[in-house]
Amino acid sequence: MAERRKITTAKKEATREDKLRRLGKNYSEYTGGEVSVKHAYLKFKIHQEEKGNSKQTLVFYDAFYKKFVKFINTYLQDTDENCPIDIMTQDGFQLLFIKSLGEDMSQQSINTYLRGYRAFGNYCESIGLLDGFKCPIKEVEPPIKQVYTDKELKRLLVKPDIRDFSDFRNFTIITLLLSTGARTNTLLNIRLKDVDLDEGYITFNTTKAHKIDTAN
Repeated sequence: MAERRKITTAKKEATREDKLRRLGKNYSEYTGGEVSVKHAYLKFKIHQEEKGNSKQTLVFYDAFYKKFVKFINTYLQDTDENCPIDIMTQDGFQLLFIKSLGEDMSQQSINTYLRGYRAFGNYCESIGLLDGFKCPIKEVEPPIKQVYTDKELKRLLVKPDIRDFSDFRNFTIITLLLSTGARTNTLLNIRLKDVDLDEGYITFNTTKAHKIDTAN
């Protein structure tokens, strides 16, 4: 079993090395002398994977890129395989991308796509594919979310009969979420060793920022 596992791991690493080798090989073979948007995004995606970003983060970047490619197809009448990456530094390019998102889109949603756009552009700048890239984002206050009323909270926090495991489990989860603001993924990855009842705290080993956190 151990040997089979080693073979599988080596194959996975070789596949990634092959990707990097293909991307690092003479750009002119792919783009006729210019680095294409698609080529740059493949490098960006591999970089994000190597950083160990979560699946949700990678999905977010792919969602941005899908919008970006649609913009290139529709507004520029081009493809991401042919469009040069340095077009991102042209005056007014960001505003044109924002316009392509639609007039009905909220500023919050626009900013979400712009954060993906900025991360992509900053990476391209860091490896020398762009020069002078900027992406100002107009920050706005997030809308106030509808929260539970006092009456609803009282109903949620009625302590159940501890002999009923399901009810008591649900009560514990609700109490923990309300007390700590932990994310669902963080909650699902709590283990018995992470809970210290004597000292009164929980260690969160799975967080969005990939940092260990504690809650009292």
